[in-house]
Amino acid sequence: MTEKQREQAQDQISAILDIQNDFQDAFSDGEVVDWNNYLNTDGFQEAVNAIMSETGISRIDLAKFLGIDVGQLGIRLKEDLANELEQLTNGQTIKFNAEIDGLSSDVEALKIRMVQLLIRQK
Repeated sequence: MTEKQREQAQDQISAILDIQNDFQDAFSDGEVVDWNNYLNTDGFQEAVNAIMSETGISRIDLAKFLGIDVGQLGIRLKEDLANELEQLTNGQTIKFNAEIDGLSSDVEALKIRMVQLLIRQK
């Protein structure tokens, strides 16, 4: 394992432990009743944002580490979404909420080729 791979593995472990500790604190304090409830809290969003800024872990990777849908990781910036779309492999989809012509809508993007994306409104 290279030094860079070790750093990435450590970042992954730290991210999972940070989220786990924050969840346990919120659960112990009676702020949440379960994991799904925790995913909708400001504390979860703050922990996610801190982890991503400190480690550079992408939303897609963080969602994979936590075993959740990437859409549960909160609001995205356009740049974040563009990076996530680039990381998709053929056949993978990503769901997000978008404002289209002034209307908010859930959208699912399916990567069908290396350079093309099919975006459909739900």
